[in-house]
Amino acid sequence: MVMDPVALRIAIGEIGPGRLLFGTDFPVAAMRGRRVRAWDHWVDVVLLGYPESAYRVAGEGYRAGFMAWEIVLAIRWAAELSGISDIERDGIFYSNGRGLLAPGSR
Repeated sequence: MVMDPVALRIAIGEIGPGRLLFGTDFPVAAMRGRRVRAWDHWVDVVLLGYPESAYRVAGEGYRAGFMAWEIVLAIRWAAELSGISDIERDGIFYSNGRGLLAPGSR
Protein backbone atom coordinates (compact mmCIF):
# COMPACT_ATOMS: atom_id res chain seq x y z
CA MET A 1 0.00 0.00 0.00
CA VAL A 2 2.90 2.37 -0.58
CA MET A 3 1.54 5.34 -2.49
CA ASP A 4 4.44 7.71 -1.95
CA PRO A 5 6.48 8.16 -5.14
CA VAL A 6 9.47 9.41 -3.11
CA ALA A 7 9.57 6.22 -1.00
CA LEU A 8 9.14 4.13 -4.15
CA ARG A 9 11.92 6.06 -5.89
CA ILE A 10 14.22 5.23 -2.97
CA ALA A 11 13.28 1.53 -3.28
CA ILE A 12 13.99 1.58 -7.02
CA GLY A 13 17.38 3.21 -6.39
CA GLU A 14 18.42 1.04 -3.44
CA ILE A 15 16.93 -2.33 -4.37
CA GLY A 16 16.81 -1.96 -8.14
CA PRO A 17 13.81 -2.25 -10.45
CA GLY A 18 14.65 -5.85 -11.33
CA ARG A 19 14.02 -6.95 -7.74
CA LEU A 20 10.68 -5.18 -7.20
CA LEU A 21 7.14 -6.47 -7.73
CA PHE A 22 3.82 -4.66 -7.80
CA GLY A 23 1.34 -6.02 -5.31
CA THR A 24 -1.62 -4.94 -3.25
CA ASP A 25 -3.24 -5.94 -0.02
CA PHE A 26 -6.79 -6.44 -1.24
CA PRO A 27 -9.43 -5.83 0.01
CA VAL A 28 -7.89 -2.69 1.54
CA ALA A 29 -6.55 -1.54 -1.83
CA ALA A 30 -10.07 -1.82 -3.27
CA MET A 31 -11.26 1.00 -1.01
CA ARG A 32 -11.95 4.30 -2.70
CA GLY A 33 -9.71 6.96 -1.27
CA ARG A 34 -6.14 8.04 -0.81
CA ARG A 35 -3.40 7.37 1.72
CA VAL A 36 -1.78 10.57 2.97
CA ARG A 37 1.00 11.28 5.42
CA ALA A 38 -0.04 13.06 8.60
CA TRP A 39 2.79 13.85 11.02
CA ASP A 40 4.49 10.52 11.76
CA HIS A 41 2.02 8.06 10.24
CA TRP A 42 -0.24 7.38 7.27
CA VAL A 43 -3.96 8.08 7.18
CA ASP A 44 -6.47 6.59 4.75
CA VAL A 45 -8.89 9.24 3.53
CA VAL A 46 -11.85 7.24 2.24
CA LEU A 47 -15.46 7.63 1.22
CA LEU A 48 -18.19 6.93 3.76
CA GLY A 49 -19.17 3.33 4.38
CA TYR A 50 -15.84 1.66 5.18
CA PRO A 51 -15.19 0.12 8.61
CA GLU A 52 -13.69 2.45 11.19
CA SER A 53 -9.97 2.32 11.85
CA ALA A 54 -7.53 4.24 14.01
CA TYR A 55 -5.90 5.63 10.87
CA ARG A 56 -8.90 6.08 8.60
CA VAL A 57 -10.90 9.25 8.01
CA ALA A 58 -14.17 9.00 6.11
CA GLY A 59 -15.73 11.84 4.21
CA GLU A 60 -17.99 12.66 1.32
CA GLY A 61 -18.26 15.14 -1.48
CA TYR A 62 -14.92 14.44 -3.14
CA ARG A 63 -13.81 12.27 -6.05
CA ALA A 64 -12.00 9.13 -4.99
CA GLY A 65 -10.57 6.28 -7.00
CA PHE A 66 -9.52 2.81 -5.96
CA MET A 67 -6.48 2.94 -3.70
CA ALA A 68 -4.91 0.21 -5.87
CA TRP A 69 -4.92 2.68 -8.77
CA GLU A 70 -3.16 5.23 -6.54
CA ILE A 71 -0.40 2.64 -5.99
CA VAL A 72 -0.04 2.11 -9.76
CA LEU A 73 0.20 5.85 -10.36
CA ALA A 74 2.81 6.24 -7.60
CA ILE A 75 4.96 3.47 -9.09
CA ARG A 76 4.75 5.03 -12.55
CA TRP A 77 5.71 8.43 -11.14
CA ALA A 78 8.60 6.95 -9.16
CA ALA A 79 9.80 5.15 -12.30
CA GLU A 80 9.81 8.44 -14.19
CA LEU A 81 11.64 10.22 -11.34
CA SER A 82 14.21 7.41 -11.24
CA GLY A 83 14.79 7.46 -14.98
CA ILE A 84 14.41 3.70 -15.39
CA SER A 85 13.47 2.31 -18.79
CA ASP A 86 9.94 1.35 -19.82
CA ILE A 87 11.05 -2.30 -19.81
CA GLU A 88 12.30 -2.00 -16.22
CA ARG A 89 9.07 -0.27 -15.18
CA ASP A 90 7.00 -2.95 -16.88
CA GLY A 91 9.06 -5.55 -15.03
CA ILE A 92 7.80 -4.19 -11.72
CA PHE A 93 4.22 -4.68 -12.90
CA TYR A 94 4.59 -8.03 -14.66
CA SER A 95 7.76 -9.64 -15.94
CA ASN A 96 9.74 -9.67 -12.65
CA GLY A 97 7.00 -11.75 -11.05
CA ARG A 98 6.57 -13.86 -14.15
CA GLY A 99 10.28 -14.62 -14.05
CA LEU A 100 10.01 -15.84 -10.47
CA LEU A 101 7.26 -18.28 -11.50
CA ALA A 102 9.08 -19.60 -14.56
CA PRO A 103 10.28 -23.21 -14.39
CA GLY A 104 13.92 -23.39 -13.33
CA SER A 105 14.00 -19.82 -12.04
CA ARG A 106 15.36 -20.91 -8.66
